[in-house]
Amino acid sequence: MDGPNSKGGTFTVNAGESVYIGHFALDCAYGPTLWRFYLEDKESFESYVSEYEAAYPYLDLDNAEHRLFTTKEFGHDFTLP
Repeated sequence: MDGPNSKGGTFTVNAGESVYIGHFALDCAYGPTLWRFYLEDKESFESYVSEYEAAYPYLDLDNAEHRLFTTKEFGHDFTLP
């Protein structure tokens, strides 16, 4: 953060939405490094959502959105093909 501004990026989620923003991991072997991974196609996203629906049947994921964390620091902008 730089004051009230995020230096790393942003995402938005509205009330009642379920949004996939990507996977993140922190590696501290040689100093803090943020790794960003994300699902690369629509089939992968649908499979991922199905796995969550099976594991957490009380969640309403019928309208889950693929809306990645927007950043210029950790990866590149991407939308599902």
